[in-house]
Formats: sequence, structure tokens, C-alpha cells
Amino acid sequence: MDNVHLRRALSYAIDRVDIVENVTRGGQQPAPFFTNPGMSAAPLVADFPDLGISYDPDKAQEELALALADLGLSDASELPPITVLFNTSSAHQAIFEAIQAMWQDELGVTVELTSQEFATYLDQRSEFPAFRAAWCSDYPDAHNFLYDVFHSSSNNNDTGWTNAEFDALVEAAAGETDTATRIDLYAQAEDILIVQDAAIAPIYFYASNEMTKPYVERTNALGATQRFENWDISN
Repeated sequence: MDNVHLRRALSYAIDRVDIVENVTRGGQQPAPFFTNPGMSAAPLVADFPDLGISYDPDKAQEELALALADLGLSDASELPPITVLFNTSSAHQAIFEAIQAMWQDELGVTVELTSQEFATYLDQRSEFPAFRAAWCSDYPDAHNFLYDVFHSSSNNNDTGWTNAEFDALVEAAAGETDTATRIDLYAQAEDILIVQDAAIAPIYFYASNEMTKPYVERTNALGATQRFENWDISN
């Protein structure tokens, strides 16, 4: 997993649309990059359609070929099995069984899955070549995703990945007051994290499923905090 071409191949081989439509089935959106689009200064898929990584079998095969050449191997069957860790959950199990099949079918890579209860998983996940992770915002700004999780100084950066150019971009965004400029800086940082270094393979953005009575006039929060003072009951 130290090989960037192999990491890219694995990410391109994940069919995120299939996962949200046929596995999670809860209104989630495929995530080509990391930052939740509900955050302030977050890049939006509509504005950056070419940003990040989506399912692309051809690119997956191209990156796999480059990885095998780097590693001096002639076929994916010569790669050792990749062990993926996730915290015990039937939902996580279903997601990673789907990804296991995608990696084996698209790339011929042997994947072994292992699960641990949450406390053990948190303690040991950095020891595994690949592990499941997620992030929910502490406050509704892209800084909380990119700087607070993946800056080299962050205690949340369990991957151990660092990139000086990425650090410089998110540091610049932290001190910028113009939102459009911040969005552009974060988009550049996402490209480094997701494509250039392929440090993680994002899968989907979380979603909330809610039912509202037809006589309730309400707003819908982009983050986790509802503004109930803006709700009303219609006659």
C-alpha cells in the first residue's frame, strides 16, 4: 500500500454509485472527494465535476499496470492479499464485502476482511494496510475536514500521511477571508489528498432520512444542527 499507483487503482475500482444504490440505500451520495459539501467553503461536485476520483475501470487497470511495473510483478495474482479492517457492524460488513468483490473482479486483487469491536479497532487500525474510517463535522466548515483531519500536525491523522504542499494549501485557506478563494484552495488540497497521493478512497457522504408532517414549514440543515426557531406550523 506504499505504492501510489496501487492506491489509485483500488480507488478507481470502487463503484460508489452501486454501493449507495444497492448496499447502503439510505439516500447517501457518492463521494469523489473527502469534504462534505454541506460545509462552508467546501468544493461542490457541480462546480468541480472533474475533482476527485470516481469509478473508472480503465483508469484502475492503467494504475494497476503501473503499480505492478514499479513492484517488479507480472500479474496481480503475485500481490500479497490486502487485509482491510473495519469496526464490527453489519452495515460496514456489507459495504466491504461489496468492495472486496469489486477489487477482486476489477483488479484480480485478493482481499481479506477483518472486523474488531470499536475500542480495539481504534487502537489497532493504523497497523493495518487499509482500514475503514469516517468523519462527522465538529463545526460546519471545510477546515474541520481537511485541516483538522489530514494536516501533518493533526492528532486525527491516523493514516500517517503527510504532504507539505497540502499543508500549505490548508494553512492558507485557514487565514483567507474570501470564500471563493478558500473553496479553490480546498479543491487543490482535495486533488492532492484524493488523486495525486490517493491517501484515502472516499466512498459516500452521509445522509439523514427524516419525515416531516405536511403542515410543518421547515428549513433543512446542511450540517447536523437544525434551526428550529425558523420552523413554523401552517394553518
